Amino acid sequence: MILGRMKVPLAAELHDKTLHVSTELNKGDWLSGIAGAVGIVGIAFGVWWTDAAAAAFISVEIIKDGYVNLRNWVSTDE
Repeated sequence: MILGRMKVPLAAELHDKTLHVSTELNKGDWLSGIAGAVGIVGIAFGVWWTDAAAAAFISVEIIKDGYVNLRNWVSTDE
């Protein structure tokens, strides 16, 4: 999480799409980890639907990140 935040200004300054995608993927990684942990903790407390909600959140975030990063990667404008 810390390294991802440190890369954001550097990616903007260098106009580096690859570094920007790396920062977005790092953000997705820690968001997925937190959502998975919340799902497991929810099941431990007897709230059975938190795991399914966490899985739905993770899948929506993965699809959104993939779409946005692919669109940014193939765009011709800087």
